[in-house]
Amino acid sequence: MYLNGMGFRAIARVTEIDRATIINWVKERGKNLADNLPEEIPEITWVR
Repeated sequence: MYLNGMGFRAIARVTEIDRATIINWVKERGKNLADNLPEEIPEITWVR
């Protein structure tokens, strides 16, 4: 939900889970993602 642009408060209302808990979950998942990033970030180009 957060990655799709939904805010912490909105997620808390929908899921009925405390906002602080959701923030902690997102932070923890973000740490796990940071450990798995590639060393080199590929360049992105747009084609029309």
